[in-house]
Amino acid sequence: MLLFTVPVGLMLSLALLVITMEEGAASLTGFSVPLTKAMTLAAQGVGFHANGVVMGVTPLLLTILLIVLIRAVALKFKATMRSYAGGLVAWLLLDLVMTAGLSVTVNDSWWLVLVKGAVVFSIGCLWAVWPGSSACRRVQSYIHEHVSLPVHHAVVSGLVVGVALLGIYLAIGLVTVIVWTIMNHDAMGTMFTLLQVRTWSRFFICIMSLAWLPNLAIWAMAWLFGASFSIGSIATFTLWNGSATGLPALPVFALFPQAVESSGLRTFYVLIPCIVSVLVGIVALTYRRAFPMWRVARNTAQSLQQRLLAFAYPAGALCIAVVLVSLAASIIFVLADGSLGTHRLRTVGAPVAQSTQALAKPTAIGLFAVWMVALVAVALAYAIRGAASRHHSEQVSESVHEDHASERDASKDHDEQKSSAKVRTAQSSGALHVNSESPNDTPHAPSASHRVVRSASHAKENQNDHEPTTTTGFGIGIS
Repeated sequence: MLLFTVPVGLMLSLALLVITMEEGAASLTGFSVPLTKAMTLAAQGVGFHANGVVMGVTPLLLTILLIVLIRAVALKFKATMRSYAGGLVAWLLLDLVMTAGLSVTVNDSWWLVLVKGAVVFSIGCLWAVWPGSSACRRVQSYIHEHVSLPVHHAVVSGLVVGVALLGIYLAIGLVTVIVWTIMNHDAMGTMFTLLQVRTWSRFFICIMSLAWLPNLAIWAMAWLFGASFSIGSIATFTLWNGSATGLPALPVFALFPQAVESSGLRTFYVLIPCIVSVLVGIVALTYRRAFPMWRVARNTAQSLQQRLLAFAYPAGALCIAVVLVSLAASIIFVLADGSLGTHRLRTVGAPVAQSTQALAKPTAIGLFAVWMVALVAVALAYAIRGAASRHHSEQVSESVHEDHASERDASKDHDEQKSSAKVRTAQSSGALHVNSESPNDTPHAPSASHRVVRSASHAKENQNDHEPTTTTGFGIGIS
């Protein structure tokens, strides 16, 4: 806490000294210590008031710096869960010390001061201690054992999409504040001139006002997206109306915007969350580490159940993103609001319900519009691919039928040729038979059988084996 309190105290002491020297007023340096204590408590969400002046708006930049400082110290000294418990007790004791001896009155009771201090310290310390603790490892092992990989991937992707959307929205709000400053710095200078504030006093007032820069960015985000923010019941700023008339003479109030006259610009501003969510949704549904739907469109081997799950997991992730944006936006608007008085300045900031709706509703519309477009596109891809495959199969079947028909025609022609050849062969053989049976005047040679018998008998007679035979030498048989 000293690492945070000492720089804040030195900055306040220097600012009070410069203002005292430049403005020629009574010495203000005596308020350095109590004001430093009050600002340290204010960074933890504890408001204060003195002499009718109420400071109930938390300087969120100091809160962020305090949390980051606690985390850095915990990482430096390698804090554990046991050291977290001891550090929490010491932090709460220091908060009680801060509340004692103040020249201002704290708005909250002592137990609420301790609760707010415990929340701030726990966020910063656990941010450093939890990732490397054994409890975190047990939780991770339990998740890996009991949660399927697609469900885990969908949850993580949804959280990443939600955080990305919140970061983009806050960046847009910060850019809006910068634009306000550029457009209305003349009015702020006029306010300083009317208050007779000199150069270096202006510089330190502007530097100290940066502590509420995140608050202004959150209010600007609500204003830009179609909601509103108000400074009590005195002034309300929207895209359609806005006036700083009647506000207290604080230079920062001179930066607040006027109404936007162009209806086209107003429509564009209101549609910014929808446009951003559409772009983020496109990235989520095309990035290969998220949900690349183009792979689903190309994969033809998936079953119907696998295709339905391929669309169910992205839908669940987008739902998680919308829920995260809604809850985080509600918390952010609550933290940014506060009070600057007890009557007309009792409520300062953006209405929580209206601002959350202006942020979450177009986000949900944009994300699910992208999901529906992806669903229709993949369905059309399947339909086109199915029609093309059917057309190709029909062409193949037609070509097969044509091939079969040509084969049948060829075989039929071949059979006809064979039958005609047989007919011609039969006709020619019949003609030869008729010619052989008809009389002929020319003598013809003896038949082959006669020649064979005669040759055989001649062969028998010509044998010189001197065996007795039934014939004589002249071939006359003896009977």
